[in-house]
Amino acid sequence: MKKIIVLLLVAVMSLSLVACGNNSKLEKYKKYEALINYMEAGDYESALAEMIRISENSGSVDNAGDESGKKTAKAVEISIDNWQEYFEIVEREKTQKNEFEEIEDMYKGVYLVLKDEYEMVGYDTSIAIEYNYINEWRYVEIDKENGVLTIGELVPDRENEEMNGLTMKIGGSETSLTNDRSWSEGMQAVPTNFEIVRIQGTLYIAE
Repeated sequence: MKKIIVLLLVAVMSLSLVACGNNSKLEKYKKYEALINYMEAGDYESALAEMIRISENSGSVDNAGDESGKKTAKAVEISIDNWQEYFEIVEREKTQKNEFEEIEDMYKGVYLVLKDEYEMVGYDTSIAIEYNYINEWRYVEIDKENGVLTIGELVPDRENEEMNGLTMKIGGSETSLTNDRSWSEGMQAVPTNFEIVRIQGTLYIAE
């Protein structure tokens, strides 16, 4: 169901881009860049959250701060030295549901999340990151009825996978770092040991 909703919203977005001039198209693309990245990766849960964020922020921000009553944005240059002041790496259990909202699968996901004390505003945030992590092959049990994922011992005959030199550009307050995953019956590759190698770009937050 989430996939269908997001696809409909993206169709509306596409029509709005067609109706714009060249300069407006560029601005619109920046606004929807994070959403497009989620859609290309098949991460419909994050895409829906991004669409909600866009809807909530529409018309509420003035980067220049000229008009009273509107939120004003402060630009912060993000680097390897200060990113942890603004962002944190968060582990969450992700679920995949069918059209009847029944759980079909569960797995561990990792996100780069803007800290609660900050509010991202506007659509100009653009931050490039390079990161590494390790996939540990572990036995898992999934209780689909109660939505419980239990991660067990390491699989002795499966080697860990080193995921090095991955790059991504983010523009939202929450970005999935593990869109792709590996699994087989009774076991999953569980992401661990995340390391941000490089990060740079401009973050716009409410003053």
